[in-house]
Amino acid sequence: MNGNKRKLIIALVVLAMCVSTAGVTCADAASRPAKPKFKMMKRTKKTATLKVKNSKGVTGYRIYLKTGKKGKWKLHDFALHSSKIKLTKLKPNKVYYVKLKAWKTKGHSVRLSRYSKTIKIGKYQSGQKKPTASPMPTPSVSPIPDGGPATEGALTVTQ
Repeated sequence: MNGNKRKLIIALVVLAMCVSTAGVTCADAASRPAKPKFKMMKRTKKTATLKVKNSKGVTGYRIYLKTGKKGKWKLHDFALHSSKIKLTKLKPNKVYYVKLKAWKTKGHSVRLSRYSKTIKIGKYQSGQKKPTASPMPTPSVSPIPDGGPATEGALTVTQ
């Protein structure tokens, strides 16, 4: 009887494995999104904008962020169906490192890509100061010393 129980348990396990994989082909199970490719577009005091080259079938992206080379990676945010990602709540005097992971859904399963390359977001550099116009010299107005009738009230400008 002991051998029969063992055979029954093995048969149930095999049956459960067959039922759980029914309808899933090897191509469906192995397909994962390609590694995301992205670059930084703009850095402001508190934000940074990234441009992502979208892959086919990608549902969204997981955004991982760390401060400094030795910092720990933290899941910062999610982005859905987006080619531009805006990172917010950044500090101006910190260097950030960003990497992405693409994900797509099919039915109830979620497939993740490999991590993208890491990109460095440098400290905020305030733009070049706008050139200020030098103040215009104020003209001094004086009447013409002639004082003839035709030139009465005529003014000359001297600098």
